[in-house]
Amino acid sequence: MNDDNVKKKKIKLSLLKVYDKPCDNCLLSKDSLVSPKRRDQLLKESDEEDTYFCCHNGENTCCKKYYDAFKRDSRLIRMAVAMDGIEFVPQIESSVRYVSYRESKEY
Repeated sequence: MNDDNVKKKKIKLSLLKVYDKPCDNCLLSKDSLVSPKRRDQLLKESDEEDTYFCCHNGENTCCKKYYDAFKRDSRLIRMAVAMDGIEFVPQIESSVRYVSYRESKEY
């Protein structure tokens, strides 16, 4: 069989899913669901484990603002970028309205 007759398909390797936009209660926004102290703990853990922060809206999907802010710091993200393995996926629209930490302190 001649190689010229074989159709080659380019396979996109998805190593890391990242939301295409931040959610309304992004960890890195003023409307975060957690306190600033807890946010700092989560960011420290992600840094120490050399991984990334998963958005609360989806299972194992990287937060968009985290990706934008820390993509050069996380070894895991850098590897996925180097292998062209980033897949941007639509943010999940939720019918549930979460109360942010900031709002909860106002009550």
